[in-house]
Amino acid sequence: MKSFITQEVYGAQVSKNFYHYIDKENWMTEMVEPAAAPWSLARNNVLYISNDKGTSWQKVREMDPVEPADTASQIQQDRAATVRNTNCTTEDLNGEMLEVLQGEYDMLNGMEGSIEEKMWLSLDKSWVPKSMMHLKMAGTESKTIQLIEKMPELTLPMPE
Repeated sequence: MKSFITQEVYGAQVSKNFYHYIDKENWMTEMVEPAAAPWSLARNNVLYISNDKGTSWQKVREMDPVEPADTASQIQQDRAATVRNTNCTTEDLNGEMLEVLQGEYDMLNGMEGSIEEKMWLSLDKSWVPKSMMHLKMAGTESKTIQLIEKMPELTLPMPE
């Protein structure tokens, strides 16, 4: 899949990037704004960085393929127990009728704050073409919007 992500941390510069995703071991972040920001690439659990828009890549480190997924799963389960203010409707998005799920939950895991999340789902619940997240923490707020498209032919660079 390929996502276009816009992130706004209130009081700071807006960032925009493309996120190319094959699986949790193979993905790339292609920065759009700020244009000079480095790109990142994961290939088979090795993280690389590029300061020249993907022309060359430098290895940063090897990544643990299991621990982050296990940690994220537990965080999601803990947060699910705090869900409130939920709403389910349908909405037209670019000519397609979608189910819209919206709710709020607590940050947890040592951080105080809340997250309001809204997801647009295909009616068969097999695809999320758009999501929005509004994070509120002590002293800061941010908003992230993802526009997601299927890319079955997606390929990523292979650093030498």
